[in-house]
Amino acid sequence: MTAPRPVFGPHLKGFPSAGAPLVREQIPAQGWNLLRGDLPLPLAVLKQSALRHNLHWMRDFCAQRALHLAPHGKTSMSPELWQMQLDAGAWGISFATVFQAAVGARHRVPVLLIANQVIQRAELDALAALHAERPDLRSMFLVDAVGQVDAI
Repeated sequence: MTAPRPVFGPHLKGFPSAGAPLVREQIPAQGWNLLRGDLPLPLAVLKQSALRHNLHWMRDFCAQRALHLAPHGKTSMSPELWQMQLDAGAWGISFATVFQAAVGARHRVPVLLIANQVIQRAELDALAALHAERPDLRSMFLVDAVGQVDAI
């Protein structure tokens, strides 16, 4: 069974509020132009050549220094960018919350670094459910006291 294709529409930030829902393949045919005012602001625009340059620069920077990188995925919340970062050598993607990490897990990020403490039962249950869905998933989060480890 194939997963349903994502639908883009007015329910998403950056999509024209009067636009009809579309699947990804239909978007280029719209001919939208940011400079002409076809899309609502604020809107992030990525220049592909600059993005590729930065990915390669960071990969080389880390390789020369034997550093390992888990870029912060919350900034973009873009599975496509996460995959590009992983393909460029990132060992995982970091997130601020369990909810954000779950989005990453559902988009096949193999290693999740939650850059916060996880102590609520609901969050721990959510992580356990993610691991049940994806036995190959690795996740980790921060703790700042032995008492927190005991509570977990």
